[in-house]
Amino acid sequence: MVHLRFVLADIRREADGRSYHALVRFRAVTEPTT
Repeated sequence: MVHLRFVLADIRREADGRSYHALVRFRAVTEPTT
């Protein structure tokens, strides 16, 4: 089983002023299945 946990979100505007870059990070925590 895999659980995804939210860690970080960052949005930045590019130098041209017209576009954005976004970064979203998750941590995957795995558990054995029985």
